[in-house]
Amino acid sequence: LTLGSGKASRGKSRMPAGVLPDAAWGPAGGGSKPLRERENLSVVRQLLAPKAGGAPQSIEEILGDAEPSLQKLLKESIAPEGSKKIAMPLRAVRLEKEWQGAKNTYYEYEWRTDFDGRFSLRTYSSAALGPADAQGRRYLYTLTLILPESLVSPSADGGAAAASQEPIVK
Repeated sequence: LTLGSGKASRGKSRMPAGVLPDAAWGPAGGGSKPLRERENLSVVRQLLAPKAGGAPQSIEEILGDAEPSLQKLLKESIAPEGSKKIAMPLRAVRLEKEWQGAKNTYYEYEWRTDFDGRFSLRTYSSAALGPADAQGRRYLYTLTLILPESLVSPSADGGAAAASQEPIVK
């Protein structure tokens, strides 16, 4: 998903044009292991501009319903046409949590990506917005874990039975 409206130039970056995270952690390029064996945990913090008039954005306005937003992510970014990948959505939920009287909305996604039948990776991802500052800006925080499918416990596959989506084949 392309989020934010900042303009910037990064040369040959893998980030979508005009979108730069403010902070990101994890080995550059995913580390030294081959993709099929790679385990990665990434945390990204990206500052989002306010809506016209200065009101802060809500995550629901940005992502919409959970299942269609996961479908869009998989179709446009994870397994775009011509990529020879198949992305299977396993779980997409929007949750509201409360802590010390403050409520926040979280999106949780899970999917499997098949790389042309050679191997598969499992991805777990969560997104939430931080509080708005005085100018209406908010940080979007995403946490993403990627594992080889061979490391995923069979009991962890419970989301697959609940998924109503078809695989995205490209």
